[in-house]
Amino acid sequence: TTSLRENLRRHAEIEFSGEWEDYEIFAQGQAWKFVPLKSKVDAFSSKTARLRSTARLVGLALPGIIHSPISYHAISKQMPQVKVVVVVCDPLDRLEKEFWYRFMCHSEAVPQDLRPQGEGCESSIEVLLQKPAYWSWAESHLAGPHLEHFLSTLSPNRLFLLHQATLRANPDATYARLAQWLGAKSPFSQNFTPALHNSYKGHRSDLCLNSSLQESLKAMLSSEYEAMERVLERYGKDAVPDELKMRQCRCDRPGELIGP
Repeated sequence: TTSLRENLRRHAEIEFSGEWEDYEIFAQGQAWKFVPLKSKVDAFSSKTARLRSTARLVGLALPGIIHSPISYHAISKQMPQVKVVVVVCDPLDRLEKEFWYRFMCHSEAVPQDLRPQGEGCESSIEVLLQKPAYWSWAESHLAGPHLEHFLSTLSPNRLFLLHQATLRANPDATYARLAQWLGAKSPFSQNFTPALHNSYKGHRSDLCLNSSLQESLKAMLSSEYEAMERVLERYGKDAVPDELKMRQCRCDRPGELIGP
């Protein structure tokens, strides 16, 4: 989602409400109200009004809303002019990245702000199979059921759903289609080349060194894979990618494993 936001904002007509993810109107506490507080909406409207002086289209980067049904129902029912872009990725990739970010012991090559906070860290992602508390944490971050519910509330003309594999395979064409769908009247500039953001190459954990662990975790994530296939078949702009059908993760993309 970081790459999506940063590449879209390079279009002359597109801007986002915040430099990063913006939880101003759906912040912790606000997420459990059917609509945000009026004071939050007024502040947000003032901010976006200023942005519209230079950009025709203003977006809100809010991936966490997928876990807040009350909030996404508000978008669906109370904000009919809002279009929603959803990018899904391999469930095991996402799980490894979250675990790496929150719990793994990192080498000195990893910036301090990307290392786990608090006491202790784990040397192997295999603890997901060994410590029930970790798998409970993992289950609480699964998006499949929420994703199916959320997308079912949106009309087709308000939803652009795609898999990350499509962005990797055809980045220029995909961003061009997306900008046009959002309502941009002009194309990206001629020197636009999509770039990766918030992407850390190399082995994040020992996952890609352990094929049996990969298979075990994929089996435990089977419902997540199946939910993703269903929503892409029903709502996606493109065919379900082979990468998803074959349950491939970043361990199957050697180029991503070369790095620190």
